[in-house]
Amino acid sequence: MMSLEQISPPHELVESGFASLLESHGKAFGACLQIWSRHTSPILSGPDRIEGEVLNRARALVRRVNRQDTCLWEGHPAGPMLAVPVRCRGDVVGAVTATPLGLSAPAVEISSATTGTAVLAPPLTAGKLDQRLLTNEYLQTSLGALAQALGRHLELILHLADQTTELTSLRREHRLLHRISTRLGDPGESRRTIEFILQQGCSLASSDMAILQLPEARVPLVCRSPVLTTRRLPIARSTLRQMAGQLWWRMRSLPSTRIQGSLKEILGGHSPVPNPVQIAMSRLSPESPKAGFLAFLRSGRTGFQRDELRLIDTLAEQTSIALKSADLHENAGNFLMSTVKALVSAIETKDRYTSGHSARVNLIAMLLGKQLELPPDELEALRWASILHDVGKIGMPESILHKPGRLSAEEFEVVKKHPWRGYEVLSHIGQLKAASQAVLFHHERMDGRGYPLGIGGKAIPRAARIIAVADAFDALTSTRPYREARHVDSAHAEIVRARDTQFDGDVVDALGQMIPFLREHQVMLETADRPA
Repeated sequence: MMSLEQISPPHELVESGFASLLESHGKAFGACLQIWSRHTSPILSGPDRIEGEVLNRARALVRRVNRQDTCLWEGHPAGPMLAVPVRCRGDVVGAVTATPLGLSAPAVEISSATTGTAVLAPPLTAGKLDQRLLTNEYLQTSLGALAQALGRHLELILHLADQTTELTSLRREHRLLHRISTRLGDPGESRRTIEFILQQGCSLASSDMAILQLPEARVPLVCRSPVLTTRRLPIARSTLRQMAGQLWWRMRSLPSTRIQGSLKEILGGHSPVPNPVQIAMSRLSPESPKAGFLAFLRSGRTGFQRDELRLIDTLAEQTSIALKSADLHENAGNFLMSTVKALVSAIETKDRYTSGHSARVNLIAMLLGKQLELPPDELEALRWASILHDVGKIGMPESILHKPGRLSAEEFEVVKKHPWRGYEVLSHIGQLKAASQAVLFHHERMDGRGYPLGIGGKAIPRAARIIAVADAFDALTSTRPYREARHVDSAHAEIVRARDTQFDGDVVDALGQMIPFLREHQVMLETADRPA
């Protein structure tokens, strides 16, 4: 089980404001609040630190909380102590504790459980923290709310890590598909291309063997892993031929285009090998049950993961295209963009007011890029950057995203971190390095008063300057919690007023040339559901 410290290092909690939360809440209660990892290591403490016997008492209480998964209170002559578990995705990953603090505390407003009215408790002086405060409903509720906020923050971090892994996996697939596409120019090399697909699939899906069965072929094409030589499945050629036929009939009898699980179970209780074997099969043609299939076999009981299954489905599709000597490159790019759009949509579902925002910004940015006659490489970077410009918001608290009024200074500082987060997600993916620069700088201003670095003028990448205008235009013409959407002409006038101060004048001029078209086709923007 993962620990809180593994999910979120201490510096991440400090940057997210939890250190200041411990400081303020601790002073209010006259207590020292601590955040603990599941392995009973103190991560953060405020407004002071505990040591010695008190630290050992708190650690013992945290161990009990981790085992029992419930709030615990401990009375003690030296002072009471309260511990609340921190849960992330259903698991206990740490705890928050409150222990007496030797300093004066202000009066605290406590909600009376009997009358429902608020009463003002007298200040607690050094050494006067009694069990009344640590056991009352107000403190337990407050400490529980802090633990819940920490748990939600950790879930967002894990979600961001999942998205990073997903994007990296997609990039790996895209690179493979591009390599396949370069081999499709010569129809005479189709067999070598298919062998290359099977070999790469074995490596990327950690499989011992790949089997390609075509409807018209009496003998399947078999490829054994060039890497996992010590785990090769000892299946005779004649047995493989018989097994492939059984799998094909099994695939034809089911409506699903994919079968996965234990080879023995799929074959009706009979397996050509005595040891456990996992298999994942994908039909070459989703429309035809009689089409052949591509299957990968793996020794052991570990099944195929979601990204591996997606890879197998993709390789089956590309194998079918390879047999027809078709071009793969454009299909690979469309596949990757569609998946990225799905990831962006997952982010935007957190806020119904921004649903479709990234797709609309992508559409406007691409129109601007073509209006400015950007070269193909810059258009490609703009394409990815515009659809992914807000990917860094995946780790932003929903309380900020949904706030109807003006953000506080502290909340705005959190918002200003999303370009960095987006850059960190994308910069590790080779194809998206140029796009990551535009994502990082799309909130910079021409006058140097933007964020995150405060650069200005032509030092801002051109793609970022285009996204800035597209982002602002869509924000102005969309309904938000704090205002209604503006008309196209009103939004354009607002952007023109910020020409050469916030926005690049050339991009603003390009937008001006597009306004008649956007005015006439505003419904296109309102219903945009796919990137350009």
